[in-house]
This record gives sequence, structure tokens and C-alpha cells, in this order.
Amino acid sequence: MAAKLSKGLRREIVNVKLNGKQSVKQWLKAGAPEHVAKLMSRLETRTAVGTEDREDGSFEKVTGQKPQYFDAWVKEKSAAGAWD
Repeated sequence: MAAKLSKGLRREIVNVKLNGKQSVKQWLKAGAPEHVAKLMSRLETRTAVGTEDREDGSFEKVTGQKPQYFDAWVKEKSAAGAWD
């Protein structure tokens, strides 16, 4: 993901891998409630090992938007100036 962001943003983005406790700490620091911090940490771990690589309609149900490839999302957001 960092390489794709770096390409889209035309600047270096570095991925820092966190363990579960570090991830929870960062979510809490960002203001997430503890139960959300733990949920997001588990989701990050599951995604990293490939157990969240399915399409079941949940994303669209929750967000109201169709899922898209990460590359397309970076291109869209970059073109819109999201990180300028």
C-alpha cells in the first residue's frame, strides 16, 4: 500500500508495521473508543494475513458506496487534491 500511495502522491510514504498492542495504542491516541481500537487492530491483523480478502456486500451496505481497487481510490483522491 505504501508503494501505491508513494506513486500516486509522488512522494515517499513509509509503512510502519505495528503489533496488536501498538495498533490499539495508535487508535486510542487518534480518539477511537477502546472497543473500536481493538476491532480495528484485529481487522488490520486479519487483512495483513489475507483473511479479509472477500467480497460479500458488507462494504457497500455500511458505507453506501461500491468498493473499488485501492489503486483507483488513490488516483481519484490524489486528483481531487486530498493530500495537497
